[in-house]
Amino acid sequence: MLLIAAKAVGHLGKCFIGKDGKITYFSHTVFTKQFLFLFSDAIREMKKYSTAHGTEKAANINPHMGIPVENEKLQQCENEQALEEDNQKLRKETEKLKAELKKISNALSKATNEVTAVKKQSEGLKREYDRLMKEHEWLQVGGCGSLHEQNVLKLC
Repeated sequence: MLLIAAKAVGHLGKCFIGKDGKITYFSHTVFTKQFLFLFSDAIREMKKYSTAHGTEKAANINPHMGIPVENEKLQQCENEQALEEDNQKLRKETEKLKAELKKISNALSKATNEVTAVKKQSEGLKREYDRLMKEHEWLQVGGCGSLHEQNVLKLC
């Protein structure tokens, strides 16, 4: 009788009576469309969560236990420790380089002072040479007495 009523209404599918007592009609095409829609929606959701969040969640979930893993925190701590060790090495190397720079600066300062002293000595020797050359010329000309007494040679 229900099938007759369903055919009379115009439905070509099956008629079901739900838990609430109402008659529900399903045609094969509607059922197939709903099945295909739900199946394609399930595939779309699987792709979305497997590509977008799969890499992030896969790193935080232990596949055997299904709980978040502390690997990321451990790696972060290890990375921080490695960075701290690198910083300490760099600080020690910086101190060594500063000490070496100070030694080199002191050596440069000492060398600069020596150059200045040699220049002064050179100027003094040049003046003495010039004085001796004038005295030699005067003696060649036939000067009498001492050069200092005659004020022929003036020292700079």
